Amino acid sequence: MIINKTKNATLTKNTKLITGLFRQAFGLMFRKTLNNTGWVFLLPRKSKWHVTNLFVFQTITVLWLDENKKVLQSRLVKPFTPHIAGIKNTCFLLELPASAFSKVAVGDEIAWKESKRI
Repeated sequence: MIINKTKNATLTKNTKLITGLFRQAFGLMFRKTLNNTGWVFLLPRKSKWHVTNLFVFQTITVLWLDENKKVLQSRLVKPFTPHIAGIKNTCFLLELPASAFSKVAVGDEIAWKESKRI
């Protein structure tokens, strides 16, 4: 489960923690749906992480979080978008269903419970 602690809003019912570089590189590519699952990318270092939505067949919400799990940037990203610029000091990257976009703002604190680690 992923929640917005600031607004007390549920963003997804299920969570996948993404740790492997191969899985992080491909993310949601070639997947047809998220099925109310949020993908939390545990990044190897604090940096400016960019995203591609090539071969992603749905609009998604992307959140860039700092080390305190506060939203640095949120974007609603359409399918097959080739490049989405990141923001400095990102420690976590979240890919969520498009419906989550309206429930999040910059500065909000996000929390999650691990459902599955891949």
